[in-house]
Amino acid sequence: MATDLATTEESSREGTQRLATAAERAGGGSPALQREQKLEAIGQLAGGLAHDLNNLLTIIVGNLELVKRRFGDTPGLARRVDAALSASSRAAELTRRLLGISHLQPMRLEAVDVGCLVIGLAEQLQRTWGRSIVIETDIEPDVVPIQTDRSQLETALENLCLNARDAMAPGGCLRLAVRTVGVRRGEVRGAVAALEPGDYVAVEVRDDGAGMPPDVLEQAFDPFFTTKELGAGAGLGLSIVHGFVRRARGAVDLKSARGNGTSAVLYLPTSASGHRVATAPPEASLPRSMRSTTVLCVEDDEDIREFAVDVLRDGGYEVCEAANGRAALEVLRSERPFDLLLTDVLMPGGVTGRAVAGEARSRRTRIRVLYVSGYAPDALLGGGRLESHESFLAKPYSAADLLRSVEDALERGDPS
Repeated sequence: MATDLATTEESSREGTQRLATAAERAGGGSPALQREQKLEAIGQLAGGLAHDLNNLLTIIVGNLELVKRRFGDTPGLARRVDAALSASSRAAELTRRLLGISHLQPMRLEAVDVGCLVIGLAEQLQRTWGRSIVIETDIEPDVVPIQTDRSQLETALENLCLNARDAMAPGGCLRLAVRTVGVRRGEVRGAVAALEPGDYVAVEVRDDGAGMPPDVLEQAFDPFFTTKELGAGAGLGLSIVHGFVRRARGAVDLKSARGNGTSAVLYLPTSASGHRVATAPPEASLPRSMRSTTVLCVEDDEDIREFAVDVLRDGGYEVCEAANGRAALEVLRSERPFDLLLTDVLMPGGVTGRAVAGEARSRRTRIRVLYVSGYAPDALLGGGRLESHESFLAKPYSAADLLRSVEDALERGDPS
């Protein structure tokens, strides 16, 4: 089945353009437009930074694992390597959060009953928080399921709820509401002015906490902005919420006043036609005994390539390596058979991983493709999805992640 990984770099630009158009209809410049442009620029910076950090972390994690595997019996070494791996894992979580505030994080779409999701979240939080905070839900009946990324929506709502909890310390009332709203042209202003006319599922998180003064509300979505004490928060929670709604082609309306609590409403479109969700019947996988295990590994970073090749060879695979897309094309012009193409996405020289994959499939119609990247840009996604013979592995990855992903890719059915 084709896996939807629709990145929203394009939709982010479209969102800003829609907001600019709305501002023009309203009679000129808009503070909301300026905020969106600022946040988009920050998101681009965060996404690029996360990509580069993921490359470095892949090298660090990979070599630490190789050291542990080969020299782990050395007294004291395993403990120190484990400590370094633990720190690398925390760094990888930070890069995932950086991607969360950018428009480069992929969306894995599925039908989501938002009402059921919110009820489940409320029950979970009530069990965790105890009696100091009362959680009320108001779910409109017959709200249609929407096509969205369940995990990212859950993360966004959890971040909003955690902020609400902190604002209500030591206690208060949290209200979660879900309803369907119709947006007509010219009816919305401010933060949601970029919404296209149509039907939306509105999810509100409202608290009766301390609220925010205007100067804090103005900066609330800025990455790393926080009013919490040092060490109590990284200031990425609301930025992740904003990044998610941008990717979902929705909007978030945040209102607050000192002493009157805070209300955050996520507007999510009921139609996901812009995401191009593809479906395909599951394909029968080939038995291991009936396929080869030869991998063409294409990676321009020499350290990452060396790590990947060592892991694959240790795993029993025959490996041919190429330092960039052009070198890979030369290899593919030979008669050598390959079962899997493992390729980075963006490489110097003007030949992307997507282009290499296209050439590989034209010459070897049954070859599988496993893309690796620090994020999933348009160069990877093309029409907005991975085909049934394609898979994706995010950097940073461990040796176990790589071997598992290779095995999964080789087991994928072939549409030809």
